Amino acid sequence: MLLTLAGGVGFQGWVYQPFMAHYFPNRTTNTYSKQFTTDVDKIQFLKRYLVFPSDIEATEFHVIYYDNSGGIIPGPSDWKIKAVLKIAPQHLAAWTQNIKATAKPQELAWGYSLAHQRGWVLHSQPKIYAATGKLIAVFEQEGIIFKQLTTLN
Repeated sequence: MLLTLAGGVGFQGWVYQPFMAHYFPNRTTNTYSKQFTTDVDKIQFLKRYLVFPSDIEATEFHVIYYDNSGGIIPGPSDWKIKAVLKIAPQHLAAWTQNIKATAKPQELAWGYSLAHQRGWVLHSQPKIYAATGKLIAVFEQEGIIFKQLTTLN
């Protein structure tokens, strides 16, 4: 009985893992946008981790994602996604749906660093929106959004 059970589990794992890898590839990554050469490649990669409520023109980002969906006992995944996005001005409001503005100061050095990497100059003061695990800073004049999502501290 024990041999049959162990053999069954081994067979199940042998079949299950290739099936899962093919249909649900592991999304674990620690990726910077500077690893890509074109905006199209950057946007396509980022779409794996963020939902875009509108088109974006360009982006710079750092994505840390731990895909915990595999293994014997799958669990929730963990992430820290920091993205700076260039958006057409008429689409900025779509990015702040269902999140409230806050006057509480937020640490935005990461966003300024990513924007600087791209050569984007930000002169206006951002309007800040925050919720648990979510931060959005909107620079209306420049059409730039800083977006950070995290489950990690």
